[in-house]
Amino acid sequence: MKYWEFQAVGKFIPGTREHRAWGVPIPRPYQSSNGYAISHMRTSIGMWVSALNYLLLTGEAEPLKIIDPELKTARPDIVKLYEDETGWVISPDNFPIKAELVAPQPVEFAKGSNVFTWDARLSVDASASVFYADTKESRPLAEVLRLQPGEVQLQIVYVEGKWRSETAYDVVYQVS
Repeated sequence: MKYWEFQAVGKFIPGTREHRAWGVPIPRPYQSSNGYAISHMRTSIGMWVSALNYLLLTGEAEPLKIIDPELKTARPDIVKLYEDETGWVISPDNFPIKAELVAPQPVEFAKGSNVFTWDARLSVDASASVFYADTKESRPLAEVLRLQPGEVQLQIVYVEGKWRSETAYDVVYQVS
């Protein structure tokens, strides 16, 4: 799934053991993506994935709040690493998480509810890792995130003229 609406902030420079990523493009919502149409829902899912990647690479949650206002799918542990300056995500790609919609269409939860589910598969770039500055150790990002294996059901709702993610934390991540 590709998303194309970003604010450029310079050339993307991947994070390394010496520094966090720089120039991570900031996802911005399409101006016309709030209509009640499947194509707009698809665009909103793209915004969610892009904003989640932005959070992973910068620790900043503002773009994610646009599509997930309650930050249900944010990773507080990753945000805290950036806030405390004790670590960051290293990835050669500015999209360490990828999403693939596996169903051709979403399914409405109940007729007229404006709540939809869409089967998707999430994956993590195998070369991405989380670097811990205090110990100088790295762990694979996939291991840290513990994405649910296989297909997941993303939940999207149309409310107040906008698409919003209602996907629960435990739908995306394994909870121990």
